[in-house]
Amino acid sequence: MKKQNIIFCDGGLANRLNSLIGGLKLAEIIKGEWIICWPINEWCGSALEDLFNVDLPIINEKLSFFQEKIEGFFFIMHEDQLNFKPKMHINVNAITSFECLNLTSELNYFYYNNLIPKFLSIKDISDMLKLISVNHKIKEKASNFIKKYNICNDTIGLHIRKTDFGDLVNDEELFKLALESESVFFVCTDDPVVSKKFSKLKNCNVYLHADYVEKRDDNLNWNDLVSDNVGRLYNFNVARNSESVSAALIDLLILSKTKIVNTSHSTFLKMAITFKQINYID
Repeated sequence: MKKQNIIFCDGGLANRLNSLIGGLKLAEIIKGEWIICWPINEWCGSALEDLFNVDLPIINEKLSFFQEKIEGFFFIMHEDQLNFKPKMHINVNAITSFECLNLTSELNYFYYNNLIPKFLSIKDISDMLKLISVNHKIKEKASNFIKKYNICNDTIGLHIRKTDFGDLVNDEELFKLALESESVFFVCTDDPVVSKKFSKLKNCNVYLHADYVEKRDDNLNWNDLVSDNVGRLYNFNVARNSESVSAALIDLLILSKTKIVNTSHSTFLKMAITFKQINYID
């Protein structure tokens, strides 16, 4: 097998960024040829190149593509989602550092982790994100919105995730908060109904999307069991096309400039907080 290492990025936008950050840190430790695998699927219909600039080769193979190649890789993953059962495998949640694995450049590595490892510092994360620059058009749209509405740390940032989160975020309560407040808000959401509702308030700024998250199967509820394009079963009946993902990234960048309210355990929200900590957009 040709010598190469894979950073596999799958799931939603923030999950993919999490895997990319951890993978780039591993690539810093293990020298050699590294390739980013960013499949275009229901979870994220946008190509990596349309969102970010990264100085590594990019492929878009499905996770199942690597099933016949398991003997050639040392897998560092958070979960064996397709039951590969590779001989060389470590759960990334079971280690305290990459260095403790005594890694060698003689092996091929396959890194896939939808969360940033807890052992990476904020400096590690910041250094890796410096290697990932935002697509110019997307950054320009976010920057223009920030400038136009004077989005800053005095702006209260609300991330209201609905769709696959159901009623975990109480948008009615947050709407009442904004309605009765003299503060200025930025509201981002994956629900067009919630988006339009908040946009009617004079003190709420909303980046309106041309496309939002849709259901994979219109006959099912958001959290009904569905199968994705490689046969993984999940209770997330979501489909995100390219335009909706680009708009979500713009939301993410804008949200990172606000005083963020912790509304959920969403990885999207955590990424916005991380972006804010390192002043990523600047």
